[in-house]
Amino acid sequence: MAQTMQLLDYLASQEDAVITYNASEMILAAHSDASYLSEPEARSRAGGHFFLSSNAEIPPNNGA
Repeated sequence: MAQTMQLLDYLASQEDAVITYNASEMILAAHSDASYLSEPEARSRAGGHFFLSSNAEIPPNNGA
């Protein structure tokens, strides 16, 4: 009970948290590809990845 009271006292004495958002040129981009019958008796395969990049016509991969 003492630890609960200590936590409540701490939370009551702290200032309210503030989250600030700033605009940027960053966008969420995706590269994807698919293949069909690339191996004997194979089915369609598709894959891709999402990444953050600059706002360009063809977004460069960020290397992550």
